[in-house]
Amino acid sequence: MPRGVFMSPQCNDEWISIGQKNMTLSKNEIKFIKTTLMPILDSSPSGSYFALEVCDENPGVKGVIRVNSVAHNFIGEVRAKNIFRMSTELKKDLLKKIEIWKLSRFL
Repeated sequence: MPRGVFMSPQCNDEWISIGQKNMTLSKNEIKFIKTTLMPILDSSPSGSYFALEVCDENPGVKGVIRVNSVAHNFIGEVRAKNIFRMSTELKKDLLKKIEIWKLSRFL
């Protein structure tokens, strides 16, 4: 798993580390992934580290995302037929986990 990237208050294009295993992502695929996963950045605890590893799994791809913070750590893993579906499913999975955590932390 690649080392995570600490997100400063000023967002830039390097807010998430993306590792690639047995494949090479195009610039357009990387841009799509970052754009699709941006809501995770907005919903995560402040000071979070973000790391994604994308693996070729013939057929299809696997994505594993880790969001680590002092407050809580999250992990999501998705297998999908392509990068675009993988990104969308990872976003849904992590946003759901973050929302559940937010609701439960004050109970």
